[in-house]
Amino acid sequence: MIGIAILAIIAAIPISFRNGFGWLNRETDYRWALRNARWTLEELKRAPFDTLPPRVVTVDQHVQFQAGAVDVSVRGLDGRDLPVARDPASGWPTWSSTAGVIPVLPRGKRVVLDYAYYPSDRGEAHTVPSTGRLPLDNAPVTRIDAVWLARGDSLDPLSGWKLSGSELVLPSSAVGRVVRVDYAGERVRSRVSGRFLDERLQPIDHPGPFKLLRVEESYGGTGRLALTLLRAAP
Repeated sequence: MIGIAILAIIAAIPISFRNGFGWLNRETDYRWALRNARWTLEELKRAPFDTLPPRVVTVDQHVQFQAGAVDVSVRGLDGRDLPVARDPASGWPTWSSTAGVIPVLPRGKRVVLDYAYYPSDRGEAHTVPSTGRLPLDNAPVTRIDAVWLARGDSLDPLSGWKLSGSELVLPSSAVGRVVRVDYAGERVRSRVSGRFLDERLQPIDHPGPFKLLRVEESYGGTGRLALTLLRAAP
């Protein structure tokens, strides 16, 4: 009986390790997502009220707003959430982004632009190996916003890099140096959206004195978390 018990324990060891490593991966993704959400909330606290979603914008020319290229002074409009323009008086969506295009709007027209964006991950740092090829943790990678070369306590922008799959290919001058990469990936993904609120903090479709901002994080394929922030107009 003792021998059978020992064999059973030995047979269970690989399963325990596999389950343990899976749990560690999920825990790592959760911590990463929570760090990103808190970091993004701090940026939203510092940002001017009028630059946060949704925004009231004035059409300055007869153009078509292409999804992912609307001038809202943020990165990360990648077409997964297509912008919608609303009439600020009625709040009703008079121009919707069918097929990713908001129709031509008259010059000087003021509209409420509803949108969500995907901020980049920041703070991932690595020492560049001799190959100059740096695998990034949050794969698959969707975009690279900036690469920084550490020089003591400062960060200098680095050029001459390219993305190959989920590897960052760096120039030879970066080999052996520490770089920080700001980028967006799919395993842990951030999304920022917002709603106007009235004086009773009820959601409205037209401009109001408050905005409720929501930072959503998806991680590990099935994990989700969300943090919210209330901002008041100045």
